[in-house]
Amino acid sequence: MKKSLILFLISIMLLQMVPAFAEGYTSDWVTVDFYVAPSTNFLKTDAVFELYNMDDVLLATESFTITGTGRTYTVKFYVPQYPIGTQFKLKMVKGFVNMQHYDSIVGEGLCVILSTYSYIPEGSTEVVIGDYFGVNCTPYPEQNMSVYVNGTFIQNHFYLKRDVDNDILAEVTDMMNIFRIPSSNYSVGYNQIEINHNGIHAVFTLGSHAVSVNGQTWYCGTVPQYLEGSLYFSTKMMAVLFNAKHYTYDSADRKIINIDFDLVREMENRMNREGLSSKTDYLIWINKGSYTVNVFLGNQGNWHHIKAFDCAIGAPETPTITGTFTYYQWEQSWDYGSYYVGPIMRFYGNGFAIHSTKVRYDGTDYDGRTGVPISLGCVRVRPENMNWLSNMIPLHTTIHITEN
Repeated sequence: MKKSLILFLISIMLLQMVPAFAEGYTSDWVTVDFYVAPSTNFLKTDAVFELYNMDDVLLATESFTITGTGRTYTVKFYVPQYPIGTQFKLKMVKGFVNMQHYDSIVGEGLCVILSTYSYIPEGSTEVVIGDYFGVNCTPYPEQNMSVYVNGTFIQNHFYLKRDVDNDILAEVTDMMNIFRIPSSNYSVGYNQIEINHNGIHAVFTLGSHAVSVNGQTWYCGTVPQYLEGSLYFSTKMMAVLFNAKHYTYDSADRKIINIDFDLVREMENRMNREGLSSKTDYLIWINKGSYTVNVFLGNQGNWHHIKAFDCAIGAPETPTITGTFTYYQWEQSWDYGSYYVGPIMRFYGNGFAIHSTKVRYDGTDYDGRTGVPISLGCVRVRPENMNWLSNMIPLHTTIHITEN
């Protein structure tokens, strides 16, 4: 608190000097020292920051991995040349509980104001340019976790990574034990993890979202990375590769992670038992009871589950129809003035389709809810999942819709 008060008083004095000496001086960067408060139990994750001008135009995005506390991470934001005296907005996208700049303390998704300045110290003729700032950050505590596979607790030493998809990172050896992959079926190189198991050949690369899967490029939300000398990567992506259901929830003092192979086998058995066929290599099953869109790859009698997305369905007065249909038409979007939905995958009549949740034209959610009956009959999934479906699922794919 004493340090923050001193910095605040200094900033007031410096800002009072700006009008006399700012004219004529320019810079093309803004440098920020992020001081991370000491903690013995901190979350090792990525911190992401964005720099905006006062008109809310994004100028630069920078990030760093929080590998220790009680230390300073120096980040330089390169921006178009500007006159000294210009103000900027520094937004904390994710990574910390809060950040403090002088008397301003904000959480994730919010901004502090950085005011550049110049002054001449007493007894000097040299102008000091103030395009360098200090910010104090409070790290998240590392969360205790319990991991279950098919309902059985297993011992682990995972790290939790806070991300958009709430992904979990596991160390390579732990990961292979969870998914029952013998040591002969995987190898770890300098910057890659290669797996050959149950007909899946997958290559993960350090720092890359791209994963090579049987010669095709897939994308995982969380990149493989080194934490304290060991290589960690995404349990969620592994669950997709090896047909497991991956879900998490928070209890009073810990996060519970479930990886369920039995559920996936049960879904595959159901699709194969019902004798469903498709004119493509894909099959979609929409389970209205669980609000899920399930994607299968294969052929009649040999379907393998590869993806599952949460969805919204028709409201009680305008229910989503049930039955077996064919995806027959693709459209870019349906526009509604203040929002749009899209892409569109029509499967029955003129009105029934799978499409995105409602999105504003600036890309933000207008109504991003899933897991509820709210539509006029269409099936809504999150925009990022809708993009995956639109890119991967070909026309004439069978869409099977059931109550449960």
